[in-house]
Amino acid sequence: VCFLWFSDLQVEVPERVIEGDEVTLTCKTSFSLSDRPTFTWYRNGGYLSSKTDQLHLQPVSREDAGSYDCAVWSKNLYSPEVTLNVRYGPKSVSVSVSPSGEIVEGRSVNLTCSSDANPPVQNYTWIKGTSSVGKGETYTMKKISSVDSGEYKCRSSNEHGEKLSEALTLNVLCEFVFICSSCSLFCRNSLL
Repeated sequence: VCFLWFSDLQVEVPERVIEGDEVTLTCKTSFSLSDRPTFTWYRNGGYLSSKTDQLHLQPVSREDAGSYDCAVWSKNLYSPEVTLNVRYGPKSVSVSVSPSGEIVEGRSVNLTCSSDANPPVQNYTWIKGTSSVGKGETYTMKKISSVDSGEYKCRSSNEHGEKLSEALTLNVLCEFVFICSSCSLFCRNSLL
């Protein structure tokens, strides 16, 4: 638990908070208040509706992360800001391809996985169909060929969970060459 002191008010927050937990922030004084004052809470400078010395976040979500402070204006008391850090597994996992546009055999292609997670994603696994084909945030295919066509997904994981992206379909076009005896058009890959 973290304690920060200022003007006889402190905000108490749990050290480790995971999305879905039931969390209570407490505005504490170093002395007894003779009456029952109204407490004012703020998150990132914005007013919150709670008027007691406790702020309940049940269940807590990643949107609740931020800076919190409290005040008792009738007593001229206010606290400094403390940070609530909410940890969560990967969200919004997506795959992008570079370069964009048509993909032709022989080129180099990068697939990049992105996601929102706290702490950041620790492991990326690339899946083609049902098989694992690579690791890391970026999966590079040098001299791509038509056999690389198919659906690719990225599995992102950290200590709080894992999530699979939607499939990205790669359609690799063959590189055409002319063979001139009577001039025919062939896919270069078929000549290898």
